[in-house]
Amino acid sequence: MLSVAKVPLFFWAEAIATACFTQNRSLVIPHHEKTPYHIINDRKPSVKFFHIFCSVCYIVRDGENLDKTKEKGDECIFVGYSTQSRAFRVFNKRTRVIMESIHVNSTNCLRWRQTTTVLISHLNVRQWYLIMTV
Repeated sequence: MLSVAKVPLFFWAEAIATACFTQNRSLVIPHHEKTPYHIINDRKPSVKFFHIFCSVCYIVRDGENLDKTKEKGDECIFVGYSTQSRAFRVFNKRTRVIMESIHVNSTNCLRWRQTTTVLISHLNVRQWYLIMTV
């Protein structure tokens, strides 16, 4: 699957860790209506912060000396979730380093909204309302 997606070799370990993180928070046993995370921690997992693997995102450069004319963010590639904190793991294209940051702005939500707008334009009003309420 990773070779078909043409993911670089140094992202493979990150891809496997992200897949495990996501699978632990998804429904595995439908009879129990619980995820592995819910069974271990006795609370439902939050999935609001999920991002698409290898999607383009931007981080805020807060640790460097910045003046008014320099860029305040770097373009990155989302590669996973931190195991130590609530941060995201991203590959910084400028420094070519995998780093962890809390301040990540993702663009995949904008793309998803644009594609759903195209799909919604072909539906009638009732179907559109059902999609928006889900």
